[in-house]
Amino acid sequence: SKYKRHDTYTYVQDKTLKRLSLRFRFLLLLIGLLLVIFVAITLTIVRQNSKTLKTNLVDESRSFASLATQPIGNAFEPYQYSGTLHIQQAVSSFTELDPHINEVEVVDTNAKRLFIDNPGSPISVNVGEVTSLDPSYIHDSGGNLVAIIQPYVENYGIHRYAVVYGVSYQSVNQSIQSTITYIIILSVIILLASLIVWYLLINQLLLRPVSNVSQLALKISKGDLNQQIRLKRNDEIGDLAMAVDTMASSLKDD
Repeated sequence: SKYKRHDTYTYVQDKTLKRLSLRFRFLLLLIGLLLVIFVAITLTIVRQNSKTLKTNLVDESRSFASLATQPIGNAFEPYQYSGTLHIQQAVSSFTELDPHINEVEVVDTNAKRLFIDNPGSPISVNVGEVTSLDPSYIHDSGGNLVAIIQPYVENYGIHRYAVVYGVSYQSVNQSIQSTITYIIILSVIILLASLIVWYLLINQLLLRPVSNVSQLALKISKGDLNQQIRLKRNDEIGDLAMAVDTMASSLKDD
């Protein structure tokens, strides 16, 4: 009796492990598939969002430099020798309007720096860039816009100075990071919900019928020929159930 109970327990345990193994492998496959899909979607959204944000930053920075140069130059010209307070106030009133601009410099046509808003990070420019009557743009090795050189033209078309604007990507990076965090949280929620829905559907449509057929077929194989599956489905699982029922009936007749 002791050995019989042990054999029964071992049989039930093996049977449960096999059933769980099928569900576990299916769940792993489903998780892997959904993860690949969500990672691909996340990367696409982040890349597109990053591209859009950077494009907007460049457009806004160029527009800002075009509009702010004349007022900044007008404030610099009369106060360049009497102190920088008025110049600083004029610059600050404009830079507060655009978070992408983190530095403003005024240089002459010899590339000599006459005023700098942020002494900690001067921008290197050359004579060709500051003498041009057209705006010049400085990019880093990654192709990102890092500085704009806008000519300042005084009355009667005199061009002695240029205003240099440093462009910061801090706000863009923060926006991208916030977008990534939001997408990850949303993806996790959708992933969990999708897993639950898909598992319930597949369990109801596939795993549970297969498990029932397997259990009854096992009983029939042990000699209980009165068992009948009677699973009416027009698919492979229904064909399998019909085949087992037919086999049981043939064995019973024999």
